[in-house]
Amino acid sequence: MNHVILDTESGQIDLGPGAIWNDVIPRLEGTGWMLPTPRFGQIGVGGYLTGGGLSFYTQQYGWGASSILEMQVVLANGSMAIANHVNHADLYRAIRGGGNRYGIVTSFHMQGFKQGIVWGGVMLFHRDEYVDRRILTAVREFTQYNSDPKASIMLKARRIYEDKLDIWVLHAFYDGRQMDWTIKAATLFQALLFLDPYRNTCRDRSYSDLIKENDRFVTKDRITVIGTETIPNPPNAYRDELLVGIYNHWRSVVDMVQILPGMISEISYTPLTHQAARAAHDRGHDMLDMETKHHDRIIIEASFSFFGHKVEDLKPIARYDEMQKRISDLIKNVTDATWDITQDMVSDGDIKGMYVPLLMNSAGTYQDFYERLRLPGQQFARDMVADYDPNQVFRRTGGFEVPKV
Repeated sequence: MNHVILDTESGQIDLGPGAIWNDVIPRLEGTGWMLPTPRFGQIGVGGYLTGGGLSFYTQQYGWGASSILEMQVVLANGSMAIANHVNHADLYRAIRGGGNRYGIVTSFHMQGFKQGIVWGGVMLFHRDEYVDRRILTAVREFTQYNSDPKASIMLKARRIYEDKLDIWVLHAFYDGRQMDWTIKAATLFQALLFLDPYRNTCRDRSYSDLIKENDRFVTKDRITVIGTETIPNPPNAYRDELLVGIYNHWRSVVDMVQILPGMISEISYTPLTHQAARAAHDRGHDMLDMETKHHDRIIIEASFSFFGHKVEDLKPIARYDEMQKRISDLIKNVTDATWDITQDMVSDGDIKGMYVPLLMNSAGTYQDFYERLRLPGQQFARDMVADYDPNQVFRRTGGFEVPKV
C-alpha cells in the first residue's frame, strides 16, 4: 500500500498509506503538481494525513488532510467503505485529523495544486539570551503580520550536550521565487536575515531539493518522545513572559536529561494563523474544526531523542522502560508548564483566550487529544465509535482514546 498514482490532467493523486513522503515528492517533482506534504520527507503518508498534517502550505491549502477528496476505508466489521463529502461524510470528517480510531485507510484520493520553483532553506543562529528574545519576537511578528499565504516558517531550538551544540534552526519557505516576494513577505524574511545567521542556505530551488535538505535535520536512529501544545500568539508586551518563558522552562528541563547517550533535545515554534484556519475550513469539515475568527496561534512541539534502541546503551543508567517513562514525564513537564503559563496569562487578561486544540501528529501518548476538542466534537467522536466500531475493535490497536460520556 505504497502506491503513488498521478492524473496529470486533473492533478488528482492516489496515495497508499504505507508510503513515506520521500516516495511521493520525487514522483511528483517535474509534473507541475504537488501536495501539502510535511516539511520533512521521512514521515509516513498515513499517519500524517489522518493526524491532520502541518506543512509549509497550510496558510494556502489548510491541513494536509484538507486536500483529501476521498478515502477507501476498511471498517471494523470487515466491510469496505468509500468516504467523501457525500458518502459516509461523517467518516470522511472524522478521519481527517481524527486518527485511526474509526477504520483502516487503504488509499487516499487527493487533490494536488500547481507547483513550480520555490524559495527556502535553513538559517542557523548561535544562541544567547539576546538572540532568544529577538528570534522569538520575529516569530511572534511573523505570526501576527504575515498576510502572504505563500510565506511560511518553523523555528526550532536544538541542544546536543555531547557535541556542545546549542543553536536555533529556522526553516524558511516561500511558494515562488525570491523575485516573487510580496512587500509583506520581504519585510518579514528580511527581519529574520537581519538577525545574522551564521549559516543560510535559503535560495530558489526545487521543492524536492528543499525537502532533502530539511531531512538532514531529522533525528535518526534514536528513540524519540514528543509532546505538543497550542498557544495564542501573544501581544508584543507579553512576548517574553509567554514565548521566552516557555523556552526557558524547556531549557531547565533539558538540563535534567543531557547525560543520556546521544540525547538530542528540541522545541519548535510554528505559526498557525487565522488564514490557515480559514483555508482548512474552506476545504470541508475535519476533526479539529478550527474557527475562522481572527485568532492567530503558535504550535509548540517538544522532543527528546536518545540511543535507547540498544539495551546496552541504557544498562549503566536504567532499564529501557524506566528510562522511557522518565523521558515521557519530562516532556509532560514541558507541555504542562506551557499550558499552565498560557492559562495563567489568559486568566489575568494578558492574552486572549481561544480554542486551542492539539495537533494529533505532534501529541504525546500521555496527552488527551479528544478532550481538547470542542464539546460537539467530543460527542461526534463518541457517536462515530458507536456507529462504526461498537465492539471497540480499533481500541485494541492503540492510538488516542475517545472519551466516554
